[in-house]
Amino acid sequence: MKPKEYVKKYKLKESADFNHNDFIVDFTADFMSVIEYLTQANPLSMGRYDTCVKEIRQKWTSISIKTKGTGLPEKLWKYFYATVIMKIKENIFSAQMKAKKERYEQRQREKQSYNDWMNGGFGFQDMFNDFMGGIFASLKATSIPTESFDALELVVDGVTEDDVKSAYKKLALKHHPDKGGSKEKFVELTEAKNKCLIYFGGK
Repeated sequence: MKPKEYVKKYKLKESADFNHNDFIVDFTADFMSVIEYLTQANPLSMGRYDTCVKEIRQKWTSISIKTKGTGLPEKLWKYFYATVIMKIKENIFSAQMKAKKERYEQRQREKQSYNDWMNGGFGFQDMFNDFMGGIFASLKATSIPTESFDALELVVDGVTEDDVKSAYKKLALKHHPDKGGSKEKFVELTEAKNKCLIYFGGK
């Protein structure tokens, strides 16, 4: 039936009280007709079935628009969806839906296992923190610019930023080109000071 025929048959413009069961029977017949029409040239697949559902939903909306007031109740569509659309789908595509459900559940289990692992379910977080702490400690130990400290005539242990600045000032005055010093030596001292200060900034 066309939407206006539903409205006329069930007097939807006059009252919201009508025989829902008979309406669903008629609408189910139309749904089966949509399936038959849209799959004439092609075998029915889950994708094509979903297209049929969209088509019948558009018809439902058209009927609802033509009714008086608020239109067809949405809970009636949900009832039709559960008792007709999903039941037919389960009967026709039972194997595919079972496989799809199993794949979904497997993905959920894998996701949960991964989250448990990342959240320390197996002590991973503590192991990870210990491991990364060791890596950073190793990197820090190997990144000490010892040659730069040597150039400033300093020993790394116990040295502060102020010690670096003080040593540089003393040696820079001594080796400044304007004071008869070597330009190369002055540049070397400046670079050494900068590397030492960068090291302190990264501690």
